[in-house]
Amino acid sequence: MCIRDSASGGGADCFVYEDFQNLNPGEVPEGWAVKAETGTIAVAERDGEKCLEMNNLTNGDMNITKVFSGQTGIVVLEAEYLFDKVQDYHYLMTVNGGVIGMETSSGGVGMRMIDLSYTNVIPAVEAGRWYHIKIVMDTQTKKYAVYVDNAPTPVCGNLMFKGAAESISQISLGAVYTGGAKYYVDNIKGYTVSQFPATV
Repeated sequence: MCIRDSASGGGADCFVYEDFQNLNPGEVPEGWAVKAETGTIAVAERDGEKCLEMNNLTNGDMNITKVFSGQTGIVVLEAEYLFDKVQDYHYLMTVNGGVIGMETSSGGVGMRMIDLSYTNVIPAVEAGRWYHIKIVMDTQTKKYAVYVDNAPTPVCGNLMFKGAAESISQISLGAVYTGGAKYYVDNIKGYTVSQFPATV
């Protein structure tokens, strides 16, 4: 069951929720489209918990994508990430095919802007540590904010969508091979809230 944190109202009304606990290692979550010709995308165990392992093994890119009914208003997507080491061009969360893009670059995590510039979210990632990242989007103003580790204020806000999006209906997680570094994802959630920026 999807339990949101109390600051955002709690409840079990997520339109996306994956904690992978009911899956066996090597399986993939139901309802997600997997493209993994160059590596593996599957449930694994890490730190005693089941999560999704993204492991690109050779040249090329791979991804896992979820399509859902269009969500409007204030839409929140969040997940937890762990890196054994950081390599560039892991596409940690792509929304609606690129309207919003979060990726790794230069040892950190950031958002790719419409002019292809880069806004830092986590300047320097610590290997072996779980990070909680939350993207809060407003489909009316076409703006979004990013929160890290449940901080009450965003690390960056008033960022603009990179393209038109009347609703949020797709997320994708991906990896490009540039050295074999894999990463892990857990507790993927999507839900709506009543205000923006949401102090969640």
